[in-house]
Amino acid sequence: MSDGDDYLKERNAQAAAERLEGAAAFIRIHAKSPLFQKRWGHYLVRFEYPGVLIVADPDTGVVYAQSEPSKPTRPDQFTPT
Repeated sequence: MSDGDDYLKERNAQAAAERLEGAAAFIRIHAKSPLFQKRWGHYLVRFEYPGVLIVADPDTGVVYAQSEPSKPTRPDQFTPT
């Protein structure tokens, strides 16, 4: 294979990973059975099993903050979508 083919395969894999991350954020926000969910100003706050607190945009599903499981005041080490 040439360098161009390798680059295209790598870029396609990256694009697929980005789509999956976006889809995961969307599902996380629009799932129908959180333990708690309520609007907080312009944000949507969700508390899900296993004790994860999420602050997100209710229209786009963009996650602005997410806690570690069972530690709602400690931010998780993740890249917001």
